[in-house]
Amino acid sequence: MAALRDGADDSVGGDGIGGWKIGAGGPDETPLYAPIFSPDVHASGVTLAAADFPGALIEAEIAFRLRQDLPARARPYDLATVAAAVERVPALELYRSRYRDPQAASEPENLADCLANAGLVVGAPSAPSAHVADPSGSVPSWDIDLVIDGETHAGRGLRHPVGDPLQLVAWLANHLAARGEMLRTGQVVTTGALLLGPIGNAVHGEWQGIGPVSVRFT
Repeated sequence: MAALRDGADDSVGGDGIGGWKIGAGGPDETPLYAPIFSPDVHASGVTLAAADFPGALIEAEIAFRLRQDLPARARPYDLATVAAAVERVPALELYRSRYRDPQAASEPENLADCLANAGLVVGAPSAPSAHVADPSGSVPSWDIDLVIDGETHAGRGLRHPVGDPLQLVAWLANHLAARGEMLRTGQVVTTGALLLGPIGNAVHGEWQGIGPVSVRFT
């Protein structure tokens, strides 16, 4: 088994689930998911202690905030129903494993590590229409500028490996509902890195068509 790094807390607090991390390598792969606990979900503009995130990476992601609960029901949730229940938001994931040797960790251990999620910084949607799905069914793409201490990491025409990452939210809603759980109002579902960079003192991202998000480290 992989060992937790020195000083890591291997207990789960009782503060509740503020969001979920989910990802898949392609549309035909079974997603992996893990909870993100409420104290680790931050609003854009937050200042965090750099000492809490040594060696972490910043990942620019497409995320979705729940506008309403998605409880268990008789028929599965389809993409249109889920689209009406969420809004797209820009997010910066703080990616850092809690294990001394992440490469030695098994899949159950990685799930227990919340898939190396050390935090999530979430922006606001740029417009109410941010929750509306593309009726054409075309694969969406995004332009993202991630500015880290004045250096721009630019991504153009970025596409998610599953196509529309909203599909992962629908999968998770149905998967949790089948187990007597649910996605809840205010929770944020983040769907995997589209662009990444090192942590700096100041990080600001701009997602074309969605909005900005920023975080500072001291």
